[in-house]
Amino acid sequence: MIADFTGYWVGAIAGTNQGGFTLEIKQLDGKVEGIAAVSEPTLGQYKYSVVGTVSDNLYMQLTPIWQSGGIQLGNAVVIASFLDDGSLSGRWRSDIGTEGVVSAVKHNNDAAIKTLPKSNSVFLVHGHDEGLKQAVARYLEKIGVEPVILHEQINSGMTIIENLKTLQSELVLQLCL
Repeated sequence: MIADFTGYWVGAIAGTNQGGFTLEIKQLDGKVEGIAAVSEPTLGQYKYSVVGTVSDNLYMQLTPIWQSGGIQLGNAVVIASFLDDGSLSGRWRSDIGTEGVVSAVKHNNDAAIKTLPKSNSVFLVHGHDEGLKQAVARYLEKIGVEPVILHEQINSGMTIIENLKTLQSELVLQLCL
């Protein structure tokens, strides 16, 4: 049975380039297509159009569609495996000579359901750099800290300030329990 890669993935690249990325792909009949957004601290942000196939592995061809800072981007190829824990792991290589490894986890939509913050949680404040935000969040999780990202919380029509007050009230309530 072929694994289903449809969804929103977050992860990191390492090698000649270092950074975080998001990948939103749809899979139909062994083919995938979507968008990858990459953020590198030294190079900025860029996006790729993604097309590919699925067999035992996920094979994707990435074509640059947007970049910041005037950096040179090449077409890239990613070959990744679906691991037993549901994550992706693989290698990437561009036609301009850059290469490395890639890892990603599927973003669970259920994670957006509001829960009480845990005692080992931190509030992650971020700007518009989606890839970097996700890379920091995944790192915090790896070291046992739960990131609380405001826009992933159900806002029930509340303003940012009202959301923060609610999170603060829930944390106080949890500390009292």
